[in-house]
Amino acid sequence: MRIRDIVTSLFKKKATCDLEGRMYAVTTGDYAGEILLFIKQIEDIYWFLSVPLNINREVPKDKFEFAMNCDILDYIGDLPNDIFKTVKAQFKYNENSNH
Repeated sequence: MRIRDIVTSLFKKKATCDLEGRMYAVTTGDYAGEILLFIKQIEDIYWFLSVPLNINREVPKDKFEFAMNCDILDYIGDLPNDIFKTVKAQFKYNENSNH
C-alpha cells in the first residue's frame, strides 16, 4: 500500500478554498517522504507546513507547478477543516519562533 493510499484513507476530501488545506506527498528528491500541507500563497510563493518535520517550507509557484507536472509531488487530498486549523496554528507558531 502506497503512502498516498494510507494518508488518503485517514482524511476525507474537504476543500476550504483554492489550495488551502491540500496535501501533497513528495515522492522523489531531497524532500522525499515529506507531506506538504498547503497553508497560504503570498504573491508567487506557496507556503506549506511539512510533516513529519513540522517545519515551514516556501515553494515558488513555478517550481510547484514543475514538481506537479513531473510527478515529484503527488496530490493526496484535502485536510478536514478542524485539522487544518491545528496545522495552520503550528505554521503560525513556527513563523513566530523563526523555525
